[in-house]
Amino acid sequence: MLYTAHGPGWWLLWLILGIGVAYWMYRRTEPELPRWKRFGMASLRAAAISLLGMLLLEPVWSFRRLSSLRPQILWLVDDSRSLNTSTPSGVPAETVRNLVRMLQEADWRTLEPVWLRFAEDTAPLAHPDSLRFSGRRTNIWRALEAASSRYRERTRALVLITDGNHNTGPNPLYGLERLALPVYVLAVGDSTPRRDVRIERVLAGLIAYVGSEVPVSVSVAASGFDQPVPVVARLEREGRELAREALFVEPGRSALVEFRLVPDRPGRQLYRVRLDPQPGEYTYANNEASFAIDVLDRRRRVLVVAGAPDPDVALLRHVLALDPELEVEGRTQKNAAEFYEGPLPDRLDEFQALFLVGFPGRVPMESALQRLRRAVLEEGVPVIFVLSRQTDLTRLQEAFGAVWPVNLQPRSLQQELAVFFEPTGAGRAHPVLEPPEGRSEADWDKLPPVFTFEGVFEPRPAARVLATMRVRDVRLPEPLLVVQQLGRTRSAALLGWGWWRWKTLGEATAGVGALYDGLMRNLLRWASAVRDERRVRVRPAQLVYDPQEAIDFLGQVYDESLQPLSDAEVWVQLRGPGGGERRFVLQPRGEGRYEARIDPLPPGLYRYQAEARRAGERIGTDSGELLVEPLDLEAQQTQLNLPLLRQLAARSGGELFGPNAVEALQDRLRSRHGTVELREQTVRIAFWQHPAVLAILLLLLASEWIWRRRNSLP
Repeated sequence: MLYTAHGPGWWLLWLILGIGVAYWMYRRTEPELPRWKRFGMASLRAAAISLLGMLLLEPVWSFRRLSSLRPQILWLVDDSRSLNTSTPSGVPAETVRNLVRMLQEADWRTLEPVWLRFAEDTAPLAHPDSLRFSGRRTNIWRALEAASSRYRERTRALVLITDGNHNTGPNPLYGLERLALPVYVLAVGDSTPRRDVRIERVLAGLIAYVGSEVPVSVSVAASGFDQPVPVVARLEREGRELAREALFVEPGRSALVEFRLVPDRPGRQLYRVRLDPQPGEYTYANNEASFAIDVLDRRRRVLVVAGAPDPDVALLRHVLALDPELEVEGRTQKNAAEFYEGPLPDRLDEFQALFLVGFPGRVPMESALQRLRRAVLEEGVPVIFVLSRQTDLTRLQEAFGAVWPVNLQPRSLQQELAVFFEPTGAGRAHPVLEPPEGRSEADWDKLPPVFTFEGVFEPRPAARVLATMRVRDVRLPEPLLVVQQLGRTRSAALLGWGWWRWKTLGEATAGVGALYDGLMRNLLRWASAVRDERRVRVRPAQLVYDPQEAIDFLGQVYDESLQPLSDAEVWVQLRGPGGGERRFVLQPRGEGRYEARIDPLPPGLYRYQAEARRAGERIGTDSGELLVEPLDLEAQQTQLNLPLLRQLAARSGGELFGPNAVEALQDRLRSRHGTVELREQTVRIAFWQHPAVLAILLLLLASEWIWRRRNSLP
């Protein structure tokens, strides 16, 4: 059907106009031409003018067309190295190629197969001979993601040809909901357990301190043996054995071995766990694993400043000193000019937190108070206030301003009151009030009372009240434990004294003295959690690289307010195992992020030192280690992963097939997804935009012009 922006009268008008103009031009000519020539030229001119006018009316030809679309079946073929080692034939490459060749040559009739190969990434598969089975990692999740994003419109089902040896990326089961397509699995491989001892996982802390003991847990599994296997596990660093443990591992089960290591220098330290090989073991590639720990050059430093000797002070310092990761220093006021232990440390900004217990007290100590005030307000050192009877509350509020998380009620009498500790709903969900191991939330009700001032404190708007006061069975709204965060500075206030009663009386009567230890450590951990002063952070993207992999370095740079800096120069000095050095620069990527990729490196342990500068001024440094060694994740799993493949098929609505059930798979795909879709399309042709119409217009005008020139017409 033909549509136009104007009615048919306009078409007739342009036709009459074209004929009229042509008649007027060719009714007489000079020189005089035969009638048939004048009629021919007039016809060309009339046709050109009429066509041009009709194009200005924007005519559109619309019609419907019925087409058939074959549903697509997406085939994903595993191209990783595990298929070279996990089937009975030992070299299944040709077996899998022949399987793919047979499927590609099959008559799919109403189905349109699309072939992809995958390992760590996904790529088109044109021919079975392009399968090399050389991928060093298998990422089934990424293959499913590629299917859901690139081949969505006509795809009706997916077929995975794989052994299920997924070792990189998220669990592929997580992507099934987004995929929303049935996944049929053609399992290739051997499900018979191989004779093998392997490291399943290594658990170690990410951060430790020089001289502090770090626990390392190693899970060891065995398969294919007839009896328990005696295994020797070794913890090594730079080829030097640090510890050795012997254990027996039951076939088909896992055993846990524990190591204790003590880092001796700061920086990122790389360690290796190695299992002694067993006779007849299928592969040794999974007998070792590497892990890294970021070792800080010192333990966390905590300063406890007290207004006077007090049982609360002595107990607090004792409990904190029991933590091997803490370095506790104390200062107790002696008079208006000095502390018993000596002057305050020179660099208060080097402490991860301050405890002010009854400080400032009744005896003014202005110089020390001003130094502590600057450390908190200007340097951002976290502070935990613990009151005492002698605390000068007015001076405390004046000195620390908004960091002090409560306001003093005007005209309060400061009457002493014995109260019980009552966690609020927000407090029970807060990490500060997380009970220590072996205790429960009900134990808070078993603690003896502490002392505070009645009707004195009102929490500031930004503060969170974690505990209030309770007198016998009457709950009061007044705060007893308050926390607050302003910017990157955290503060907390225990608005009472006599906390030592929790440790002594609480332990003696109800065995709940551990709540005091847990509260103080949780307060310290929470308050100092955001205090990471490293302005330059550079790390390799992963811990261990294969000698054939390019290496990515990632960096972050911050200013003194810990805001991202995007205009710094970041250099990395890399030193290899033979003493050779390499220097390269990280390129800015915006928002304080930097990155660089360097060529693969020979095997060995590499140390790097990074430095960032801005306008010639040094911002900071970072350092660490990088391990390059042959990395064969494909050998970690030595048998067909049937549980994963079954779940992929069942949860998606597909089915699991073996390599001998190819015909059954083909029949199932044809019967379930072989219906051809008939799609009706409306086709619209806009004549004023169509190249053929424009060509006809030019042809008419050109033909007339040439004819006129040949007959000596202007």
